[in-house]
Amino acid sequence: MGAEGMLGIAGIKLFAGMEPPPEVKAQLLAKIRDSISIYKSGGWGALYDIIDPRETRERLFRGLELSWNKKMQRPYRKHGIVPV
Repeated sequence: MGAEGMLGIAGIKLFAGMEPPPEVKAQLLAKIRDSISIYKSGGWGALYDIIDPRETRERLFRGLELSWNKKMQRPYRKHGIVPV
């Protein structure tokens, strides 16, 4: 989520549904943008991996290739459908 979206959601409670003054909005957006970082989230362990956008196609292809012949093991059904 971007800084503008975060301010839009938080601004409803902060400003009681009114539009904030432009200078206050600019200050809040600057503070939010400074604190948003995928590398911080990765450092906290909230992400499995950070993929460079240039590598996305290769990573997706590799994942599909690994799961191509995978079989799902479904649990055995003890009972069928019982008429009521």
